[in-house]
Amino acid sequence: MLRICIEPNEITFLCVLTACSHNGLLNEGQFYFELMKRYNVEPKIEHYVTIVDLLGRAGLLDQAQRYINDMPIEPTVAIWGALLGACRMHRNMELGAYAAKHVFELDPHDSGPHVLLSNIYASARRWSDATRVRKMMKDSGVKKEPACNWEREAKLQYHSEKLALAFALLNTPPGATIQIKKNIRMCGDCHSAIKFVSTVMEREILVRDTNGFHHFSNGFCSCGDYW
Repeated sequence: MLRICIEPNEITFLCVLTACSHNGLLNEGQFYFELMKRYNVEPKIEHYVTIVDLLGRAGLLDQAQRYINDMPIEPTVAIWGALLGACRMHRNMELGAYAAKHVFELDPHDSGPHVLLSNIYASARRWSDATRVRKMMKDSGVKKEPACNWEREAKLQYHSEKLALAFALLNTPPGATIQIKKNIRMCGDCHSAIKFVSTVMEREILVRDTNGFHHFSNGFCSCGDYW
């Protein structure tokens, strides 16, 4: 854009920052965020969300929390949600509960954060805390999305993408790429299972969920285990 004399605007920087975040480019993301000042682009909440997400993906959870506290604008649900998602990935229960508390206060009717917090507790086998979150949802009248069966995720670890993968393995030629689509977020257990299958069966597996695309190959995923 600069070579053809088109100055970047807020959408340009948002796209670049999002790309940096999803690819784990911490230094580059921070550079482009600072570069916004040179072009007199005032950061909006969505730009701050990408930085929190960027720090979270890098495992810099304490730094992400400090960044939120020092922001010149009031943190929104999206900001705290980004931190909560990072806590789920890195299994930080204490900070995850802290982030979830803020999300609940700002948007008490969204079931997603409750599910994330419950999954954090379930991954640590803290079933009583996971049950407490479910009870809090029930008492508050919060209903989970019909397709989001998180009680199974916590206890049975049994999801539709596993069935789809098994069906594909039985009905496609050896070595063929497998594509799976689903309308909810993939859970950690399924993510780990598909990585393992991609190694054992020597297959490339593409999964499209609500968050984006996952390309599994030789035991690795393109999301860097930040599903």
